Amino acid sequence: MSTSVSYNNLNINDLVSYITQDTTHDNAPSRVLNSYKVARRDGDKLVNAYYGSKEIILNGYVIGTSQADFESKVDTLKKNLSRIQGTLLITCNGVNRQYNSTTSEVQVKRASDNIDWAPVSIRFLVPDGKGYDTAVTNVTYAVDTVLSFIGWFVNGGSAEAFPVFTLTINAQVNLTKIEFAGGSSSYGTDGWLTILGTDTPFGSFQDGDVVVIDFANFTVSVNGTLINFSGSFMRFVKWTSGDIFFNVIATATSRNITVESSFTKAYL
Repeated sequence: MSTSVSYNNLNINDLVSYITQDTTHDNAPSRVLNSYKVARRDGDKLVNAYYGSKEIILNGYVIGTSQADFESKVDTLKKNLSRIQGTLLITCNGVNRQYNSTTSEVQVKRASDNIDWAPVSIRFLVPDGKGYDTAVTNVTYAVDTVLSFIGWFVNGGSAEAFPVFTLTINAQVNLTKIEFAGGSSSYGTDGWLTILGTDTPFGSFQDGDVVVIDFANFTVSVNGTLINFSGSFMRFVKWTSGDIFFNVIATATSRNITVESSFTKAYL
């Protein structure tokens, strides 16, 4: 098995100075369960379940060519691990996982008779509990010329996705409102946004307008300017059964809109 590990671009599995023996990055993050007592009955009622932070433990070795070289490599390792937040990148057999993390513990366990090598154990805290692809997934859907367009979003990760949808208005006649709805093919619609032309910078939709719906930051913008909207953002969760659909509904005489999405796959 070929594995590479780096933190803030320091290779800590170069098999010369630093050797990673094992990691726990495949473990899922901690699960947080909210429940309450049921009056005059046994047991609790589960209210909500969500994922919290994640701890990744890395065990390995620091190896020097001399005592002085060993001390230098230990200092280099601790210096790179001392930042408040950094990027832990683990690649296993060509599969990348990138974690926004902070080291909570670094232990170098040198025995008294070893002068140029020692085992090392590092604990990383991943606050959001997720690993991410190193590349963004981009999807361009067919140019939409009907007044109610249905597309499908495939979340390739194991955690909730937060896509950005870009609607480019190539041409329109009397376009006054855009509605964005979506949900699971099994559970139905669970979010509905309404975007009015009167809230755009020019007071109406124009040919060439670019409408961006950002599900990570809960914002809607037109040509880079944040605008008002109404409704709620849907969730692109992995555990829903089936792919996730979205529906772009226009109130217009006619329209020609290019629909695109981009997101980074997230993993538990």
